[in-house]
Amino acid sequence: MEDWLRLPAGIFAQFVHLKSDFFTKLGLPVPIIETFSESFAGDLYKSQYDTLCLLRDIAIVGNQAAWSILINMVIGLIHGLFYTPSDGDRKLYEVRTRKILSISNALASSGNIAYAIASEDWRKLDVGGILVTLYRLFSDTRFMLRVKKNFIESKMDEVLQKEISELDAYFE
Repeated sequence: MEDWLRLPAGIFAQFVHLKSDFFTKLGLPVPIIETFSESFAGDLYKSQYDTLCLLRDIAIVGNQAAWSILINMVIGLIHGLFYTPSDGDRKLYEVRTRKILSISNALASSGNIAYAIASEDWRKLDVGGILVTLYRLFSDTRFMLRVKKNFIESKMDEVLQKEISELDAYFE
């Protein structure tokens, strides 16, 4: 309380200390885990899984997710190139695109899980692709439901407007 610079200085000193230990032979334990389970954090550290291993694994999962997103974008762009006005509303065509991507992602992730189980090698599991698949399943489903709801509401409005016009014609 007497000096407001002590807290930032202490945090900076801790950062410098951790940075100096980062590449040591023993490494640094995985952060935050000891808050939830001290024994699990100790077991990880004893099995030589440290912060560098965690950062490597995060980079691998990020790379897998980036490739999955890139492939989805290419497929979406190619499918979008085949749009013609005879296909109907552009939003409904995008729903079809997202259905294609959802089904193909689900099949690819299921196949990858089956392959990892069959080969008994969990390192072959495409965690990034599975995470992208799960995200797309939820976000695309919400998008498709919203578009379908808007479509149904607009069609209902058209039918209702037609009925009102016919009723007005009776009273003219």
